[in-house]
Amino acid sequence: MDYFSKFLRSGQPPPKPVHDHALEFHNSWTVIKNTLLHPDERQISRGIKSTDVPMHLKSMVDSLVWESTRAEEGWVR
Repeated sequence: MDYFSKFLRSGQPPPKPVHDHALEFHNSWTVIKNTLLHPDERQISRGIKSTDVPMHLKSMVDSLVWESTRAEEGWVR
């Protein structure tokens, strides 16, 4: 069985999944916008830190930094 398995395996490793920073930025913005437009009563009493907003803001900043770094290195299409 090992003899045939070497023919079934591809010679190249599977491609790495591409991380879509633009989609991540958009999704984070949507979550933040929805949280601010339709806050939960518990969120209002606890403050913004009790929500996912700080985490999504960090994600947006990370995406912008990645894009800026990519542009500086000449990777822009």
